[in-house]
Amino acid sequence: DCPFLQLEEHIVRLREELDREREERSYFQLERDKIHACWEICKRKLEEMEADLRNNIQEKDEAEERHRVYKQKLKHVLSEQHNTAFEVRMDAVSSSSLLQNRNMESELRLRREVQDLQADRREKRLQEHSSMKQLKLEEMKKLQKEEVQRNKDFSAAQQENHRLKETLQEVQRKLPELHGQLQEHKHSKELTEVC
Repeated sequence: DCPFLQLEEHIVRLREELDREREERSYFQLERDKIHACWEICKRKLEEMEADLRNNIQEKDEAEERHRVYKQKLKHVLSEQHNTAFEVRMDAVSSSSLLQNRNMESELRLRREVQDLQADRREKRLQEHSSMKQLKLEEMKKLQKEEVQRNKDFSAAQQENHRLKETLQEVQRKLPELHGQLQEHKHSKELTEVC
């Protein structure tokens, strides 16, 4: 009986150990599944992060390329702007010099015109002065002639008036005699008609 009991106890222990092994195996399988699932998740996240990193690197490279192109364009634009500004300054200097020359020429021309106008005005004043002198002489001569003619006319009128006065006085002296002759003529005419 004793060996049998020992064997039975040994079997019981083995079964207990087997159940424990099974439990541990089940536990380890669950842990392994958890670890595997966690590993899969980490692997997927790692792949996603690597994809994001590649995208970021690509975007960075594209941004750097765009920035490089922008810098080149900006450098080209600044160079053109500098050249244009230089040309504009040169044109402005040239235009300013040309404008100053034109202004000087215009000023000289205007001064000559003003001097010519002043000379013409002085000459006209001299001519007017001379003309006025001559006109005053033409006027004085004309007035003198008119004065002489008026004096002649006045003298002639005085002589005519004197002659008319003498004629009137003579007629007035002869008027009574002529009146008497007229009366005699009327009287003799009346006598002739009666006869």
